[in-house]
Amino acid sequence: GTLEAKKTYTAMLVQRNDNQAAVLCEEFYGIHRLPSEFEVLIKTVGVQGTVNFESKTYLVINLSVVFELEFPDVFVRKMNIKGGFHVLIAEDDPFFATSLSEFLKAEGMTTQIAQDGKIARDLLIRSIEEGTEVKPFDYVLTDYEMPNMNGLELLEWIRGHAGVSTIPVTMCTAVGDDSTKKAARKLGIDHYAGKMKYEEIVVHLLKRIKEREIGISSEDSN
Repeated sequence: GTLEAKKTYTAMLVQRNDNQAAVLCEEFYGIHRLPSEFEVLIKTVGVQGTVNFESKTYLVINLSVVFELEFPDVFVRKMNIKGGFHVLIAEDDPFFATSLSEFLKAEGMTTQIAQDGKIARDLLIRSIEEGTEVKPFDYVLTDYEMPNMNGLELLEWIRGHAGVSTIPVTMCTAVGDDSTKKAARKLGIDHYAGKMKYEEIVVHLLKRIKEREIGISSEDSN
């Protein structure tokens, strides 16, 4: 929430990798040695569990996880992608497709480009066939305006096709009215990004990769 202007806060200074942060609190009780095992009455993203101290119950917060989820552009970039992360880029503009692919590869991801929605659909079908040479995809980035099958049609097909229906999808486009965005949200779009906003797209995917590593699905985080 918003901090009260006239109130005094205590700041706990912490460091993660080479980045520093200050955690604000209203009252600081000191530093205490905690037991190696916590109670799990409350356990969620960033919370390891609870511990009782002097008749009070405290949440045990893992600041590393909190920082990496909330500020992926600062804290996640130094991570190693475990198990790989394969991205399908459905885009009919060769310049944008290639540029975005290079950005993702620089972060340790692998990519495959489809020139329209129909080609992307065919690649997704092949990726789940037995003995296929097409590597399964972890994520789909799609343009909206494409020949043969547009991004919304591709998203609708993905959501209705067993084997790929849970793959998260981001739509990257310079156009798209409110009705398009509403339809995309109804179909379970993971993210909607402006075209050419490479940094925003990369940061969002890095956040999804981190969530996957700690066992959170894209549905849970939305």
